Amino acid sequence: MLPQVHSQVTDRKTYIINVCNSQLLAWIFFLVDCELRVTRFKLKHSNVKLKHSNVKLKHSNVKLKHCNVKLKHSNVKLKHSNDKLKHSNDKLKHSNDKLKHSNDKLKHSNVKLKHSNVKLKHSNVKLKHSNVKLKHCNVKLKHCNVKLKHSNVKLKHSNVKLKHSNVELKHSNTNKKFDQIEASHNQ
Repeated sequence: MLPQVHSQVTDRKTYIINVCNSQLLAWIFFLVDCELRVTRFKLKHSNVKLKHSNVKLKHSNVKLKHCNVKLKHSNVKLKHSNDKLKHSNDKLKHSNDKLKHSNDKLKHSNVKLKHSNVKLKHSNVKLKHSNVKLKHCNVKLKHCNVKLKHSNVKLKHSNVKLKHSNVELKHSNTNKKFDQIEASHNQ
């Protein structure tokens, strides 16, 4: 009777140990899964930020193109003003009676030319500012890429930790089996 009771107690201990091991393994998998979910969530957010940065970069490029179009229009206006100025000079040569009137027109044309030059300079300044903004956007985009790489590295580290945990768990189970075999031999 006594050996049978001893065997039942041993089986009960083994059952309890197996249940504890199963629960511990379940908790480990749960915690690792939670960590992976958080990492994936952060990674998705980084990707969303990266997409937003790309959209801002595209908008900056569109603004830059618009500034270039405005600059071209200003150049066309400047050429037209120069043509008017030449025409005024021709009228001045052919008509001495209208000298004063032609001079006034010439002054007006010069004022328009100066205004066009001022507008052209302003357009150039805006173009430079747009280029600076574009460079800043590129820097932000690079920073986002670096953050994304860091997130990927963290994810890889988490996977390595998970593999190590699995290896340790297998070693632990193997050691327990050896201990059980040794205990059964000792009995």
